[in-house]
Amino acid sequence: MPDLKYFKDKVVIVTGSTSGIGLATVKYFSRNGSKVVINGRNQNALIRATQECHCISPSKLTPLAIRGDVTKKEDCKRIISSTINHFGRLDILINNAGAGAFGSITDPKISDTIGQMFDLNVKSLVTLTQLAVEHLERSNGVIINVSSTLSIKPNISFMPYCVAKSAVDMFTKCIALELGPKGIRVNTVNPTAVRTNFQSATGAGDSLNGVLKHLEQVNPLKRISTTEDVVNAIAFLTSSEASFITGHSLVIDGASIFV
Repeated sequence: MPDLKYFKDKVVIVTGSTSGIGLATVKYFSRNGSKVVINGRNQNALIRATQECHCISPSKLTPLAIRGDVTKKEDCKRIISSTINHFGRLDILINNAGAGAFGSITDPKISDTIGQMFDLNVKSLVTLTQLAVEHLERSNGVIINVSSTLSIKPNISFMPYCVAKSAVDMFTKCIALELGPKGIRVNTVNPTAVRTNFQSATGAGDSLNGVLKHLEQVNPLKRISTTEDVVNAIAFLTSSEASFITGHSLVIDGASIFV
């Protein structure tokens, strides 16, 4: 169990943090006294997330809310520079922003779909990591990249997403080797399906409800993961208890990748 006092006053950026796993993550860190940076593209959602985090912060800290699209390099620069200007440091970077997509190799637009998946799920975290390194080196900081079990277990329907998340896992391993001498740890969390509004971003909408029900039935633990399951994994990997863990993927799936 992480020492929750460890997170007090830590400066934590979470991209894509106005809903789902991202929102649950910034709320966890806010609840434990961290200075959080909330990011998203929707202004109203940013306001709601900021208010929620402020209310549960023990010291009633107000998060820094930054509206921005992580696929745009200028927005990534603004996320990092605004954080440093506001808080003076950076301790934890959680690259959470992402989306899924269906795609078949017979689709004439599949290259475009894969390109979009790489822009959001891979290139954005490469850019943010590159911009954050000098600041994380000063704090012996931590990077968490939110990946997926689909980086490990192939899925015929989600091929573009599988390919992109596989790249996230290998990027994490490579930069863990590079950044280790700088005192920076880098890991991924790889959740299976989580019941959030992320599913609607895939374009499938309500049609995924049946899939989620099926996943519950076939999972050895007879449920799918929750945002709290994922947040608990993130909390462990960012804590001092994981100080000798880097370059690894923590799978949160109830053993579903073996089914």
